[in-house]
Amino acid sequence: MGFIAVIIVMIIVDVNALMNNIEIIDHVEDLEHSKQIELVQSNKVAYLIQLIKSNQRELFLEIDSGERKVEIIATRKQLETNIQDLLSAIKTMKNATQIGYSLTKNDKDMERELEELAMIDSLSILTSGLISEVRGNLKLQDSGVFNQLKDIFEHSIDPGSNKIQNLISVIIKDVEEDVARAINKLSIKVDKATKFGIYLTILSILLSLAIGLYISRSISKPLYKLIYGTKEIGKGNLETTVNLGTKGELQLLANSFNDMSKELKIRITSINKLNEELEESNQTKDKYFSIIAHDLKNPFNVILGFTDLLVEQYHDFDEGERQEIVRELNKSSKIVYDLLENLLTWSRSQSGKIELHPEDLNLYFVIKNSVTSYSGNAEQKQIALINNISEEINVYADKFTLTVIVNNILNNAIKFTPDGGSVTFSASKKLNRIEVSIKDTGIGMSQKVTAYLLQSEKIASTSGTRNEKGTGLGLALIKDFINKNNGSLEIESMPGQGTDFRFSLLMRM
Repeated sequence: MGFIAVIIVMIIVDVNALMNNIEIIDHVEDLEHSKQIELVQSNKVAYLIQLIKSNQRELFLEIDSGERKVEIIATRKQLETNIQDLLSAIKTMKNATQIGYSLTKNDKDMERELEELAMIDSLSILTSGLISEVRGNLKLQDSGVFNQLKDIFEHSIDPGSNKIQNLISVIIKDVEEDVARAINKLSIKVDKATKFGIYLTILSILLSLAIGLYISRSISKPLYKLIYGTKEIGKGNLETTVNLGTKGELQLLANSFNDMSKELKIRITSINKLNEELEESNQTKDKYFSIIAHDLKNPFNVILGFTDLLVEQYHDFDEGERQEIVRELNKSSKIVYDLLENLLTWSRSQSGKIELHPEDLNLYFVIKNSVTSYSGNAEQKQIALINNISEEINVYADKFTLTVIVNNILNNAIKFTPDGGSVTFSASKKLNRIEVSIKDTGIGMSQKVTAYLLQSEKIASTSGTRNEKGTGLGLALIKDFINKNNGSLEIESMPGQGTDFRFSLLMRM
């Protein structure tokens, strides 16, 4: 910490010295700039005085010719412009000299600045007198009194302008000396600042080298301990800890290393636990497949049994008996087909191979297609399928997964509804969503069962009112596909009072 404090002090000293030097250099540069303005404007005043005299002479020549009125007007305009420029130049000179006075701190320099201000005031007075004489000449010209113009010029304007030129020469000489002094001061300050900066830089480098040497020696031993601990961790010794017995950043690094070792041990424990869960998941999956295989075996036994009877005793049955056998074969085949279709869809969903393509769908026709597909199953149990959904309602969903949702809910409704019951489809708009209801008059469920079905991830097989078989995959697909279509599922049911499956879907905004 002591070395860091020394470095901070050195930085503060360096910065402070640099800022002071910059301030001094800026001050001298401002002073030089004001003198440069004075010099430029002084030369400009001298030049404008010459122009004004030239304009006067040009007017005399034009007046003598008597036929160059356009040239006379142009010369008079130019004369007025030069007069305005002259007044502006003198004002700028005075402002620059006042700035130089405010920037000057030396008594001798301040005295010189006051003398310059006094000369500029005299210059301003002389210039005002000269301008008055020039404008008086112009009035005489306007009055047609031409014989006095040259006398006034030769006896008043010309001597006055010469006097101003002499005063300007003195001012220019003084300003040039001031500029030379300002440049000399600036050079001296720059040299001092450069030398001081070099000394501070050398001192900082030497101090940095000394601190670097000390730090390299003080951290090499703790680093060797950290390297040893890293190698031990690499060998699998997760109980390894590093204690440097020091304070500061290296000990913090050692503490971080020890924390990392503990965290690594926790992570490896978590990975082992995850492996156990994966093993359990595989066992669960095997159990599911066992259930599926069992549920597939029953309809196949029916199919095989009836086909064996037809092969061996076909002529022993009358036409009515054969039609009954065909109906049973058809029913068992449909059960097998539904089981296999759900199994295939579930497998594709679990492996992430089902891609959703949402689009605007007419809900009425989606329901109508499902009703048509399951009308045969419903007729066997004399169950009425009622589609009360308006043809005006559209949903924004994937057609395939929506069809799977409706088919599985309808299949379950028919499966758990006694003969002579009904399944009713309805839909309503709620904000930007459509709530679809599929309500049956089946055997119903308790609240405990509905809560289990909504929350559990397990697959369970349940028989229907006519002992219809199922794998339990249907509900898993319903929940999965509703979620993938940004919807939500609710189940309302009471034992003996039927079940109402309600799920919401998005509307196109």
